[in-house]
Amino acid sequence: MAEFKKIVLTTDLSQESWRALDVATSLASKCGAALTILSVVQDPAYFTMSELYGAGNAFADIDRIHAEAVKRAKELVGKHLESSGVKAEIRIISGINIPKMIVEEAEKIGADLLVLTTHGRSGLSHMLMGSTAERVVRTSSVPVLVVRSQSA
Repeated sequence: MAEFKKIVLTTDLSQESWRALDVATSLASKCGAALTILSVVQDPAYFTMSELYGAGNAFADIDRIHAEAVKRAKELVGKHLESSGVKAEIRIISGINIPKMIVEEAEKIGADLLVLTTHGRSGLSHMLMGSTAERVVRTSSVPVLVVRSQSA
């Protein structure tokens, strides 16, 4: 088995991502690797525009969304990691280009493996929404393990 020292699990904090959390936790436990749980909160473009036009404090909204993501990540991680004995660092970042941010953060952390979930979209849904997993796989210099969600 490969020697992984730093594993990054990227998650949208949905129930569909729990399977990837289980896989990443198992790998981290077997390899004695550090595990980082990474979630990227998308900054809606209107936040920036509303600030320009003086429509309230959009940055307060971003901070609130960020705080909610941290809380949700801790709940998700706490439930799934308690029994494994694996400790994980939680990182919540925000931006617009989620795949790019995932790749950059994994490289910054010095990850040897990036684990993520694919929701298995196809056809029109894939064309309209794109595939974060696909874009991460295409652009990452870090090896990527893609785990298909149970609902996919």
